[in-house]
Amino acid sequence: NMALMPVNDYFIAGRTEERGKFNRLAGEVEKLLGRIGGLFILNIEERALLDRIREGYERLKAMGEEILALSDPVGHIRGASLMERFDATGNEIVLLLGQFHLIHEHKLEQARQEAARTRQQALRHLTGSGGVFGILALVFGVRLARSIIRPIRMLESGTERIAAGNWDHRVDI
Repeated sequence: NMALMPVNDYFIAGRTEERGKFNRLAGEVEKLLGRIGGLFILNIEERALLDRIREGYERLKAMGEEILALSDPVGHIRGASLMERFDATGNEIVLLLGQFHLIHEHKLEQARQEAARTRQQALRHLTGSGGVFGILALVFGVRLARSIIRPIRMLESGTERIAAGNWDHRVDI
């Protein structure tokens, strides 16, 4: 839409500086349209839609240059006809870009949902793994404690017997 404004302003007011603005903005639009194909993974329908956008923009740019080439655009009859087609083509391109945007907004939402599902699944796995490792640590801790405490209790019991006068008692550890 911004790229359309200099042509409209030139047609209404005849200010020649609008030509430079149009050329600068047209260059930016062309760069963006060139980058779109590399930013997204496009299926056949999306490529066709992008091709329609690019073709429409080329027509729009040619009409804009034709209008900007008019020496006295204000009140120019042929210019008015060109301006109507220019605006209609601009509106068509904006609608096509809106469709393209909606398609990729939907894809982005699907990707977000998939990421959320993957995150939930990872959290479940992490929680489950943490629980299993916690139980294993508890089991091994109890076994380790028993392996240390049992000989100490046997030694304690043996020393109590020996202290009680049972000098023949032997502690087997």
